[in-house]
Amino acid sequence: MGVSRKILEHDPVNKPSHYRQTDWEAIEIIKKSMTEDEYQGYLRGNIMKYTMRYRYKKQPIEDLRKARWYLEELIKDVLNDERYFKNSQS
Repeated sequence: MGVSRKILEHDPVNKPSHYRQTDWEAIEIIKKSMTEDEYQGYLRGNIMKYTMRYRYKKQPIEDLRKARWYLEELIKDVLNDERYFKNSQS
């Protein structure tokens, strides 16, 4: 009794199948097309979008997980952005 590989690969939050039609994920292309400030604004906008609308969706937890995904991406991006750390003398 095996579970279909298609079901195992289905992850609408971390790896939506409709974003994996090429070798590059959409988020990578978006990031490369923007400045750091634009990209961080894009991430913040998506966090806002998903946290504002989860109450009105049939899949509220999925939207909250998407918001968390974008927040984690923003945290990673800020951690790698030396502009936030060049003046700290700890």
